[in-house]
Amino acid sequence: MPIASAQVTTQGEGAAWNPPWEFWSDLRRVAVVPVDGRSLLRSSHCLSGCRKDRHSAGDERYLRRDGKEGVLFEEAGPGAITRIWMTSSVGTGVSVAIDPSIRLRIYFDGEATARIDMPLAQLFSGQTAPFTAPLVGDRLTSSGGFFSYVPMVYQSGCRVTLEGADQTALWFQFNFHRLRSDRQLASFVGDEDLSRLRQLLAAPGVDPWLSQPDYPAGTITEETRELIPGELTPIFVAAGSGLIDSFKVDLAVSAWSAIEVVMRFDGEVTVTLPLADFFALGGVDPGAAGELPTRSLFLGLDSLDRLYSYWPMPFDSDAALWLRNGGSEVVSVTYGVRQSALPPLPDSGRFAISTNLASPTAVGAQVEVLTMPGAGKWVGLFAEIGSVDGSGGLYLEGDERIYLDGSAHPALYGTGLEDTFNAGFYFDQGPFGRALHGLEFQRQVAGPVAMEERAAAYRWMPAEGISFGNGIRVGIESGPTGTTPMYARTVAYHYRSTKPALVAVDFLDLANPASRAEHDYQTTGAAVAYSLRGFFEGEPPVALSSTGLRRPAGSSSVFTFDATGCVDGLLLRRRFDALHGGQAGEIWIDGQRVAELAGVAANPDRRWREVDLYLPPVASGQLAVEVRSAPVSKRRRFLRRRVVTDFTEFRYELWETREFSPMISRTVTLPHGAPSSGLRGLRKPLSRLHWLSRLHWRRL
Repeated sequence: MPIASAQVTTQGEGAAWNPPWEFWSDLRRVAVVPVDGRSLLRSSHCLSGCRKDRHSAGDERYLRRDGKEGVLFEEAGPGAITRIWMTSSVGTGVSVAIDPSIRLRIYFDGEATARIDMPLAQLFSGQTAPFTAPLVGDRLTSSGGFFSYVPMVYQSGCRVTLEGADQTALWFQFNFHRLRSDRQLASFVGDEDLSRLRQLLAAPGVDPWLSQPDYPAGTITEETRELIPGELTPIFVAAGSGLIDSFKVDLAVSAWSAIEVVMRFDGEVTVTLPLADFFALGGVDPGAAGELPTRSLFLGLDSLDRLYSYWPMPFDSDAALWLRNGGSEVVSVTYGVRQSALPPLPDSGRFAISTNLASPTAVGAQVEVLTMPGAGKWVGLFAEIGSVDGSGGLYLEGDERIYLDGSAHPALYGTGLEDTFNAGFYFDQGPFGRALHGLEFQRQVAGPVAMEERAAAYRWMPAEGISFGNGIRVGIESGPTGTTPMYARTVAYHYRSTKPALVAVDFLDLANPASRAEHDYQTTGAAVAYSLRGFFEGEPPVALSSTGLRRPAGSSSVFTFDATGCVDGLLLRRRFDALHGGQAGEIWIDGQRVAELAGVAANPDRRWREVDLYLPPVASGQLAVEVRSAPVSKRRRFLRRRVVTDFTEFRYELWETREFSPMISRTVTLPHGAPSSGLRGLRKPLSRLHWLSRLHWRRL
């Protein structure tokens, strides 16, 4: 059955469930905030925080090696790769075609034979279905970058390898979804019906809502008004639940920056900014040679020179839009707002925009793009960025870093600012425009000290939107080492709630004897206690000193968690030492296997690491938890290869995921490293022998 339009029913659920990346069959899903999974990034960023990312000969860009193949990406459990980005060079600072001798293989669900086996360059060439335009593009169509938006779904895991790339300078990013372990998906076979996605991406600037099958006509509020300087003019008001799916404005280019739009949803003003920034146009000159005003799937300037927005904007109780004339002259404006005939989908967030201006950034400070508590989903970025004091293109060398749900290190860590926009090497092919990403302009401007560069770019993330349940922080590094002053004006599009949908429930701190005793912590195998003083990834890196355990491959640790009152899904966070890679394993609860831990990348420079796993709902009350580390592979022992077998653990945290609602009122937060004594009462005895004895592993 084609997965592109499938409604999948999860075990134990009566209602249909749609994967979070499948926005194309119903654009209302862009506003839905999932609470049972996460969109993450695997990239070639430098693990020690250095300037150069892992790409050159001798750099361990791979998670591990399988014979001649280097493993770039590996995940366990259900999920999907929704975006691949790459770029390549030969040391000249200019993008080049990918070496045709490099072989790409993608393995699904533990299979020994790759379902995708082709030259890497062929993936982006547009010549092989389903990897055809506009879902893929090469460096000439994406200003130095190669990209793919073909969703590749897997049920029990995925592995991506390269052969013949060891001597090639190659940078990469994989956006992927990690889902709750009981989600049931149809894995990629290559003949999925992606016609609707192709239609959307092939026609930026055309109303995408009207092309949806059987989409009912909405109610349009349309008028021409004279906007008086200093006045706030109402243009739309609605009571009750609803959704705005189209907002258009027709006015002179000279007034784009003078007129502000103000939006209020459910009693909260979530948008206040000039039309030029709201519609992702900024300081572009529509009449200038070599400059391309945004014309994308959701925002831009259409063929009739009207500003348009097709973001879904849901509301529960009321909505209101205004235009404010911040200039000194009367401005004539024609506007139209369409309210959909369809209601918002459950678990939708409120549409909101956050802006930030850094001119220039302070030495050592990053550009703060989005910082927000509670739950939500980040879906888009428009940015005008540039150099300061003649620093050239170094402003593009900074990585994006995204922290989620209180984690001490970035859950997503990029490789460079132009890479964020699917380009490469300082946008070396010039401006371009596509449905989900583009570069409007890159120009030289006179600065107080020297000539400076300015660029404006956008990227929308309907399929790989970054959801969070208890806070997000998005930052961009200032230059290659965070010390290069830069200019930045950023506009972050997101859906939000001020209340959390991910709530801390219990935690086990192995450095605390009382916590170990309270949770009945025990291990099989010869566990060794040791202390670690080190850092998490990120800049500046977070330091931590703590005590934990290392134990051999094939061993287990067992402990109890209190999930009293938890009725929805759970998230388990493991803190460990990433000195060595691997450390795969399984999570068992009350004798049932509920999740798998994939192997991780080694990082001897920033050894502290945390990994989050989404678990299915379990019976409320005391939980018997077992963490089994993978045994040594017999094949590797036979070949006498050195295999790192230790599995490390320092802290476990249990969080409850809740059905998202802007009106959630109960909030609980566990501080970083908080003591656990006194949180619970007495426990009932647990017998472990009957489930510790059933170590039935798949062959690894």
